Amino acid sequence: ETAVDFQVIGGQDVRLAWGGGAPGQKVGYVVERKKVGTNNYVEIATYDNMRNPQLLVKSYAGHEFDYIDEIVKPGKYTYRVLCRFRSGEITIVDEKDVFIPEPEGLSTKNAGIVLGVIIFGTLLGGYLLDPPVQF
Repeated sequence: ETAVDFQVIGGQDVRLAWGGGAPGQKVGYVVERKKVGTNNYVEIATYDNMRNPQLLVKSYAGHEFDYIDEIVKPGKYTYRVLCRFRSGEITIVDEKDVFIPEPEGLSTKNAGIVLGVIIFGTLLGGYLLDPPVQF
């Protein structure tokens, strides 16, 4: 097997790609992710139950595997790829920390401020254009 190539695509997708090597007693691959600083990995893709059949080991050596984790929330994550064998043994193929940046543009805080200014301006403009009638 070759080391896993981890790439952030478009600022929010993570692509993992690796070469499978000789099939031998391998069954398939599992992709897991966890937030950096936490202990428990979450399985996000597996060959099992045919959820991601592209992760099943092929009958020939050198197949290029890949998986794309789509629309990942901003933050720092640890990804790892596992290989399961017919014996039940599981080995770690590779693991790496990946950083997903905040989207460019307005932050949530700034968006709230801008929205507040727009609402206030709309209310004030409406009042000035249509003042209350005095009797």
